[in-house]
Amino acid sequence: VDENVDGGKHEETTLGGITLLPGSGEVMTTLFDPVNSYRSGGVGWFNNTSGRRDRAYEVFEQDAGGPTATFGKAAGLGDLELLCDRAPFELGNRVWLDVNGDGIQEPNEPPIPGVLVQLYRPGVGHDGEPGTADDDLPIASATTDDSGDYYFYEDDFDDPLESDELGIINYNNGELLPNTAYEIRIDRGADFAPGGPL
Repeated sequence: VDENVDGGKHEETTLGGITLLPGSGEVMTTLFDPVNSYRSGGVGWFNNTSGRRDRAYEVFEQDAGGPTATFGKAAGLGDLELLCDRAPFELGNRVWLDVNGDGIQEPNEPPIPGVLVQLYRPGVGHDGEPGTADDDLPIASATTDDSGDYYFYEDDFDDPLESDELGIINYNNGELLPNTAYEIRIDRGADFAPGGPL
């Protein structure tokens, strides 16, 4: 980028390694001459809306050949990869009226709000220990929202049955664990009674 318009820098310095963090408003790419050194390589961040370079970082400096030569302007950097926190575990989906009984929600099949959905960890319960009193008790519960949606996900809440909004339950006391058997049940009798949502 020729910031002082003196013809001393290249106008197109990107090299092809590119990544985007959704929601950041920026795209990140490898480039040569990222700051002020010629024959150097680094990374630049560009505004997604304007295309303007917001900032840059030089990974390797200018070289003049010799025993410590770098790749200079010849793409000495490869692809870029983001190192992000893992996505939280989440269980859930939707309760709907399956009019034709095929197990697939079609556009004409409406959601069912107000249904109690319970999460179980069969044989071990909330404490994770088999053979204790909680083995057949739900470890979390949620009520479907107006769209029939419900989700159980790990978060930083101490109360495993505390919900922050309809259809969403934050479950962390014992955490949702990978490679663990869970069951989602709709087993409240009142949901199936006359006048109930089901």
